[in-house]
Amino acid sequence: MFGQLESFSEIHQHTIALMEALSTFAAVVISLMLATLAQRSVRTRIKARAAVSEFIPPTLEGKRKEYVTVTVMGQMPAMIPLSFFQWQIPFRRGFWIMHPWDYTKHDPWLVQRIYPADVTPRSSEMFFLGEIARFRTTMAETFGEVHHARWRLRFTKAIVVTADSKVFKVRLNKEVRRILSTARRISKVHSIKPT
Repeated sequence: MFGQLESFSEIHQHTIALMEALSTFAAVVISLMLATLAQRSVRTRIKARAAVSEFIPPTLEGKRKEYVTVTVMGQMPAMIPLSFFQWQIPFRRGFWIMHPWDYTKHDPWLVQRIYPADVTPRSSEMFFLGEIARFRTTMAETFGEVHHARWRLRFTKAIVVTADSKVFKVRLNKEVRRILSTARRISKVHSIKPT
């Protein structure tokens, strides 16, 4: 019996070596796939949306205050730093960082937030970028800094960067896009070209 096994091994030695190599390769591929799935399950994942939100403070007796807000919905725990919201223009290095309005006591109707802020899993947090009038002037001034290839301003994107340096796109609603369009037109009229 052992003689037959030995002769079979000698005849098919290359086939056996091939099977050993294939099984080793399959074990490595499966372990890499399992490691990727395990890493994906603990990776930071959020969704962000920017919108214009209206608030009616009790002390203003029916008057409305409008703010540009970013709602961050966490699917996993995330830490949001002070410089989390950034604007990006295509073919331009760097970002425009926009600090949130609620990090200092600008407004008596907003609660001051301490940064970095936590977003717990399966919940959402609202961050205030600015009062609507202030946001409009800030964006017009920011867009006024671009002098060459102003067509790029049409493709301005917003991103959210978490404390662990993960970057996520921000979905802008129709009102925020309208504000950006107005800011582009105003900045085009008031931009001063460098000499």
